[in-house]
Amino acid sequence: MFEKMPYQDVVSWTAMISGYTENGFLKKVLETFNQMQFSRVKPNFVTFANILPACAIVGALEEGMDIHQRVVENCFSSNVVVVNAVYAKYGRIHKAGEIFDKMHDVNTISWKAMIGGYVIHGYNKEGFDLLKHLGYNPNNIR
Repeated sequence: MFEKMPYQDVVSWTAMISGYTENGFLKKVLETFNQMQFSRVKPNFVTFANILPACAIVGALEEGMDIHQRVVENCFSSNVVVVNAVYAKYGRIHKAGEIFDKMHDVNTISWKAMIGGYVIHGYNKEGFDLLKHLGYNPNNIR
């Protein structure tokens, strides 16, 4: 169906990449991204947020670092979705924390992403510190 579409824009390409990511076809994610680039369609922050975890899982570190550079060049490095994908999921949680601390428009998704990122990577104290900052008291756990 995708190949038969008369016009393939960033949304349709990103939908394909997202579908491959969600279903575990991680090498297909990178192939599709390369095809997207060849088609001269510019990726958006959702595209990057779907590609970077795939790079990390399949061990495509060089590709991941190249994509990370593009994230920075395209000024998406302050977007919480991309920050979570690039740093928290990619294993650079402290870099994610630095960016999180500088963000001006922090929302519930931002907080969840950072707390989850800390806990996933074993930084439970940092995760609890963020919870405390939100007014959560871990001593009230039943």
